[in-house]
Amino acid sequence: MVSNEVFVGAGQSVTFVPETNIYLADCSNTTGTTHTVIDSWNGDISLVPKLYVGCMAKVELSNGTLVGHFMIVDNTSTSLTFNESIHGSDLTNLDVTILSYGSPVPSVVTLDTLGATNTGSSTTGADASAIATVTITYAGGSGTEASYSNIALEGSLTGSGAFATIVVNNSNVISSVTITKGGDGYVVGETLSLVTSSGFGGGSDPTGIPTLDASASSGNNARLTVASIATHGHTVLSDSWLGLVNSFTPPTVEVTLNQMNLALGGTRNFTHQYKGAETVSGASFDVNMNNGSWLYYTLGSMSVSEGGNAGSALSSASTAKTFINRTTGQIVRTVLGSVTSTTGGAMMVCPPIKSVSNFTERTTNDLVYTFTELNGDSLPSFAIDMTHTKASNSDKLDALSGTPDSAHDNMWAKLATGCQVNSLTMNFAEGEELKASVDLVTKTLFDCPELYYPQRNVSTVSDLHNFGTTVENYPFMFSDGGIKIFGQTFSRIKSGSLAISNNLTAHRFIGNYDRRSVSHHTPAQRTYDLNFTMLITDTRVWEELRRSDEFNASGAGVPSSGVVQIKFTKPTSTAHSNSVTEEIIDLQFSDYIVDSVTFPFPDDKSALEVEVTMKARTLTHASYTGSWEIINTD
Repeated sequence: MVSNEVFVGAGQSVTFVPETNIYLADCSNTTGTTHTVIDSWNGDISLVPKLYVGCMAKVELSNGTLVGHFMIVDNTSTSLTFNESIHGSDLTNLDVTILSYGSPVPSVVTLDTLGATNTGSSTTGADASAIATVTITYAGGSGTEASYSNIALEGSLTGSGAFATIVVNNSNVISSVTITKGGDGYVVGETLSLVTSSGFGGGSDPTGIPTLDASASSGNNARLTVASIATHGHTVLSDSWLGLVNSFTPPTVEVTLNQMNLALGGTRNFTHQYKGAETVSGASFDVNMNNGSWLYYTLGSMSVSEGGNAGSALSSASTAKTFINRTTGQIVRTVLGSVTSTTGGAMMVCPPIKSVSNFTERTTNDLVYTFTELNGDSLPSFAIDMTHTKASNSDKLDALSGTPDSAHDNMWAKLATGCQVNSLTMNFAEGEELKASVDLVTKTLFDCPELYYPQRNVSTVSDLHNFGTTVENYPFMFSDGGIKIFGQTFSRIKSGSLAISNNLTAHRFIGNYDRRSVSHHTPAQRTYDLNFTMLITDTRVWEELRRSDEFNASGAGVPSSGVVQIKFTKPTSTAHSNSVTEEIIDLQFSDYIVDSVTFPFPDDKSALEVEVTMKARTLTHASYTGSWEIINTD
């Protein structure tokens, strides 16, 4: 321990990380003789070391022929090691897909400062500074070493806040030019125009206006070309906003402790002890719902439509944007920092996908999500990035660094991976926001290694993905809700809740390769419980309680609209279409039964507040219309 400063709540941050299939193209397994190692793949995808241990991967030949499914027992930033031989001979035409459960989407950290050159040469590598030398000579004279800051930059810049720092050595040569740019960042191949200020004097004064190398340009201008993008360290796509969080309970680690006497005497103390399996449990959070994304992770499947005309193609992306496949509903992001990316514009596609065809830039129109029940053996998963940092850490979200004993003295970062929604409870009460309590199960709790950048090095909440305008961030309100029961609107409901339970069960399979990880969570019986507190004008709910059968919206003599409908709306500034001009959460249930009705006898002679409990077994409709982007490749 080298610091006596304690961690405090002001330094804690929690963000969302999508987990999807991760596609690695053109892989080879030529390392060693066992053929258990994938030692290269196409692109600049860098994995967080050890993070994907215990995950499953599908291996195929480039022609789509399945080789098999394998367990990952180790990974570095550029390699995967499987639990068995992939193939009996060297192969260089493999496509590997790391399956989504427990697999946070990899990404890159883009540094703000990078070099520019008029020769095309540059420094490369994951940890390189990427600052190339630009030689621009003065028109004679002598002087001492100097530097010029905030020289103006002009040209085809896509962002704001650009400036240059010029370093001059004592041989009257500008030895390097470092360009820093804000806004949307750089693009490889982008041409910049460097224009020196006219306020530095002239003649042979080394602080005067330099005469630039004629091979670059004439006059006082130089044409510079961005040669490379500087990236550093390891990270995942953890710069996503979790929403309007009221409270967060982190997962706890429970360790099985085995204490034994070994049938030896001489003491009443235990003779031997060791640790068994670890179980991660207890993660939960409460949010004011400003979006309906949690319905996807609770129910399991979705489709999406986008209003307006399709945007530009992903294959030509040159800035950080979101792209959607209007045919499949897949949604991906582009992140600056990949020289060899398939977009041609230095953009890394997150998550990595097999083909960028049919992906187009998201328009400003709202998305319409339709959620359906997934009845298979799994549910969508995600990860949570949790960071504790000290106030003395000058760069709040700088990488973990230092020796193994000191790397976590100023920052402590963990990833809860394989998180799945065990239960979702939506609560609404008079005068309040629509709230959700989300209870999770977790695959494992991963301690992040050195050179890991939490939150993808994003330190401002307004820069997080899905943090939108004031209107977009505003929660759904009780006052903008509506409830229908038995096909008619109940306007005198004072409060209520909807609880969806998946009853997930943890499993550990032989060959798990890590005692700290669960192999799989399997969903069991799904249940829908509805509770309402209302003022009544008739005895309909009591009559339904006494019925012997369930209420079926499609039954004889029953209107087709006789469902239980829970609907909330709020204004939007980016309407999906002329006919859909609000953000909407809409849930409808059929085949429901009144489980209990409580009639009070109030002492104060006030209105009867009746408590009604219902159980539904059929979800007929679930949708969300809004701006929230659910990253997925399902």
